[in-house]
Amino acid sequence: MSGFKSLISPIKNIPNKSEQWKTPIKEWLMNIEEKRLHKSEQKKKRKEKEALNAASG
Repeated sequence: MSGFKSLISPIKNIPNKSEQWKTPIKEWLMNIEEKRLHKSEQKKKRKEKEALNAASG
């Protein structure tokens, strides 16, 4: 019976019609993409900085 119960539990997370989801899915996905791009830009800058330090040192 525990397997059946685990299938039902995600349904409990659906809000009532009077409640709103925290963020629309489109905005949520855009936020994830922005974070990913920001993280990759930081990584690129860090690698460039390390390359400059290695070349000068």
